[in-house]
Amino acid sequence: SGPLASSLCSSPISPTFVGENLAFLTSHRHDGILRTTFGKANTVQIGETVPSTRVAERREATKSAILAAAWKLARRDGLNGLGMRELAAELGMTAPSLYGSFPSKDAIFDAMFIQGNEELVSRAQADVGEGLGDVRAFLVASATSYVVFCNEDPARFQLLFQHAIPGWHPSEEAYAAAVDALGMFRGELAAYGLDSQDDLDLWTALTTGLASQQVANDPGGDRWIRLIEPTVDMYLSSRGRS
Repeated sequence: SGPLASSLCSSPISPTFVGENLAFLTSHRHDGILRTTFGKANTVQIGETVPSTRVAERREATKSAILAAAWKLARRDGLNGLGMRELAAELGMTAPSLYGSFPSKDAIFDAMFIQGNEELVSRAQADVGEGLGDVRAFLVASATSYVVFCNEDPARFQLLFQHAIPGWHPSEEAYAAAVDALGMFRGELAAYGLDSQDDLDLWTALTTGLASQQVANDPGGDRWIRLIEPTVDMYLSSRGRS
């Protein structure tokens, strides 16, 4: 209470970001002067608001920063070691501030799952490309891309391909990213006449087996990567394509 308090009139105008934090610009009337401020700084002219496109960009930038920090902690402490307090501390935020971008830790795992699958598809498209007329050359390139992708980031491999987090399962929206990635690989196999469910199941079993062995027993090495070519030959022989 008092003259100062009674002369202040506040109402939210537009969201803005400060560092990694989401806050709000507010309008204050003090001694007859109407100003738009954030806290004790960033005074702007009345009527000046943050454009919605900039707000959206900053919101996405904040989400990206949270995901980058989440991956960093997952790689350092393991997926099960990722906590909201630790994540907030890494970003210089308070834990409740995270909930403005992600409503729960599961939502962060969902976003990481989507991002990981998008990276998998991008890597495959860049490494394998198009126009490999020989099925063996295609399979060697595809398997190498996949196993190397898994080997370079064990935390990402565990999130995408193993049940590494007790009690967490990707949401329907997140799982759709994995379905899309598998659909791409299915289509590529079908283009070479390997279009049955058994063709796909055997191929994914072989390549994921190589990746699992590589990540678990020789992370960062190439012990199972060296077995890709004989694995491809074995696969093609079983499909009657040797």
